[in-house]
Amino acid sequence: ATEALLVVRDPDIEPEGPIADMLSTLMPFLKDSCRVQEWPGTRLLYDDANVAMLYRYQTSPELAQALISMRPGLLDWLHPEAPEDLCFIRADGSPILVTISHEKGAYLLLTKDEKARLDQGFPELAATLTPDAS
Repeated sequence: ATEALLVVRDPDIEPEGPIADMLSTLMPFLKDSCRVQEWPGTRLLYDDANVAMLYRYQTSPELAQALISMRPGLLDWLHPEAPEDLCFIRADGSPILVTISHEKGAYLLLTKDEKARLDQGFPELAATLTPDAS
């Protein structure tokens, strides 16, 4: 993945507390942020006023370490204690790992080559994955 995404709900309210601290720690990796109604795995409903702030980060070993140190589990990224829905995106913009924290869900979208590398390098993990039926 070349980018990581995190989302903060209620973009009209300045983040504070733990969320503000985390965003500050991640600032050196920030590429951009924007108001959105949709991101991988989630689409906000209701009206055009229902938006969130999406933060896009450049991946690196240092970013990975910072993320792990703040929240060791993928589904630990949950409002109001943290930004939510950590996702990883390929260079072409397609998602590779999607989390939907408030629904306690996560999934991988792997190419055949990525799946083969996962099978070879991490067979125990690969054995726990359920292939998409489509």
